[in-house]
Amino acid sequence: ESLDGRILSWNRGAERLFGHRAQDVVGRPLAAVLLAPEHAQEDAALLRRVQEEGALALFDAVRIDQAGQPIDVSISASLVRAESGRMMGVAKVLRDIRDRKDAERRLFEFNASLEEKIRIRTEELETARRDLRNVLDAMTSMVGYWDDQLINRFANKAYLDWFGKRPEDILGMHIRDLLGDRVFEANRHHMEAALRGEPQQFERSLDTPHGIRHSLANYLPDERDGVVRGFYVVVHDVT
Repeated sequence: ESLDGRILSWNRGAERLFGHRAQDVVGRPLAAVLLAPEHAQEDAALLRRVQEEGALALFDAVRIDQAGQPIDVSISASLVRAESGRMMGVAKVLRDIRDRKDAERRLFEFNASLEEKIRIRTEELETARRDLRNVLDAMTSMVGYWDDQLINRFANKAYLDWFGKRPEDILGMHIRDLLGDRVFEANRHHMEAALRGEPQQFERSLDTPHGIRHSLANYLPDERDGVVRGFYVVVHDVT
């Protein structure tokens, strides 16, 4: 391309990519051939930059073909000088990057779709969690979950009321701290059996803030992939 923006050389690759024959475009302004009218000034700005900087690193752009269809290309440009050092023109290499751009667009669309699915799924899970919590809190039986380290991960309202605890008090508490040493030791073999994967059912009398209460307890192992992760506690007040 000459310094005033006219095409001096147009190889076969350019013919295949843009659909113009060399004899039809050599001598014409490159901007008129490869740029839409509203972007015609881009080429003049690029020429000025090359003259100032000597070369431009590879960058992505959009050019149009003979039918006016946009084509994603990468462009590198460098100044061409005569042996005397005089600036003669600008050499440009344009590469077809439509496949890469299509892949990038598909990846962007996939990510956007995935984010939307995650958002919807998160809302569904939160709704299910809230519904389950409401149902469990409405039950008169105590329902809780203790992990394999005997740390509390969940307790419904009846469980909290039985021991006079708030949710923030019991969550993360060790079961010994909740039951006390005597009751803990009395129930230890049931807990150990549940953590071996053996369901337990037994009756027990407990000293609570509301007085002595009698309970029918069930310890239900939580087994996943062959490993017991903890156990559910379901306790009915049979006082």
